[in-house]
Amino acid sequence: MAVKAARTLLNLPYYSASMQVSVDGTMVKYHSRRHRASASAEFQAQYMPTGPVFAAREGSLEHFLTERYCLYQLDHHGAPYRLEIHHPRWPLQPAEADLVRNSMATANAITLPAQATLLHYAKRLDMVAWLPDRLTR
Repeated sequence: MAVKAARTLLNLPYYSASMQVSVDGTMVKYHSRRHRASASAEFQAQYMPTGPVFAAREGSLEHFLTERYCLYQLDHHGAPYRLEIHHPRWPLQPAEADLVRNSMATANAITLPAQATLLHYAKRLDMVAWLPDRLTR
């Protein structure tokens, strides 16, 4: 239902998928398989936090990547809009992961770099969103 609402109301590129998540201690095992012939994709990994919770320091890369408070998108007619969101600061933890399978990027014509990834873990973060505002020129 959330995927259909996001695609219909906000024109977001969300897809239905089969997903499984299990937790063993602090290790999270995650598997997602998108079932759409023209854009099938799969992601399977296990990951875990490796350090204490921290708030990203303002001006840091972590702050830039996580402290986002709006979403920009085009509606079904190609007109831009902004969706304002609010959430507390992310309770980040350093993390490690074992990526078993990842065809999500290639399914979206994205080439991932060969360099090591920057990983963080957050157990949960609640947020609220407002109705989208149409942007005018």
